[in-house]
Amino acid sequence: MKPTRENIPEDQKFVENALKNEGLKNFVYKNFQKSLSELGCEQELIEDFLKNLPELDLHAFWEIYQEQLQAVFNVQYRDDVETSYFKEHVVPVVQPCEKVADIGCGTGVLSKLLLETDNFEEIVGIEINSYPEWNTFTDKRIRFEVIDEEGFENFLQRELPDAAVLAWVLHHMEYDQQVRYMGRLYTALKPGAQVVILEDGYSTTLAPQYGKNLHDTFMKFSPEERNAITGINDWCANRVLRLREKVPCPFGYRTVEDWEKMFGEIGYRNVYKKYIGFPNRDVLNPQCVMVFEK
Repeated sequence: MKPTRENIPEDQKFVENALKNEGLKNFVYKNFQKSLSELGCEQELIEDFLKNLPELDLHAFWEIYQEQLQAVFNVQYRDDVETSYFKEHVVPVVQPCEKVADIGCGTGVLSKLLLETDNFEEIVGIEINSYPEWNTFTDKRIRFEVIDEEGFENFLQRELPDAAVLAWVLHHMEYDQQVRYMGRLYTALKPGAQVVILEDGYSTTLAPQYGKNLHDTFMKFSPEERNAITGINDWCANRVLRLREKVPCPFGYRTVEDWEKMFGEIGYRNVYKKYIGFPNRDVLNPQCVMVFEK
């Protein structure tokens, strides 16, 4: 199940090179065995997945395991794990307001949950690519649009959102792109408006809410190795387990402290931060949630 070596994407080369580090590889594989087993993946799939990383032929892998992957990740994970996760860590920290922009909304899971609270009159979700799940939404208070970076400023000027949420979005941007997006958002927001971010990231000062033992082991790696571990996991989650070929994977990770610095330099004030740690998910990446205010 190995592809030809021609035209291998840079993100896959990154994973391939990172997995040459045996200590790092053992850590990643051990955690995949745990997380995928707990989600209900069959051992045959897990063994095939780990045996052939990082040179998996993604389409061939999906052809064999599509039914199982669809059931586990596009249904069970989305409806149970992801929904519960958003309800616990994100929804409670989004302050009631009139209009929320869900930037990088994906399939719309978080947008739907926010609307169900009745704390918001309108939710506008945007993505750089459309998702078929958008067609299942019938509530007129929620809508979705395809907006790329070039159209982002016009979108903000047209919609003038009262708040914004970004769940697992910013690390899919290059570092300078993160600054551009959040700078344009800052300009468009009213004073006192808040931006909530959920990210793959750890803290160097805060204690984790979940997975202290895993955190302690993770922190024994160098910062570069931690970034590689997080990148491998995220690449696998998108490219392998969900076959999301259009999702950018530049691995733009920051720590909690780095996010504070970046947002602060733009002009935001940090009003809430939590290092979630390593909760049970599809991939065992460190997680943090933060709220920034203009």
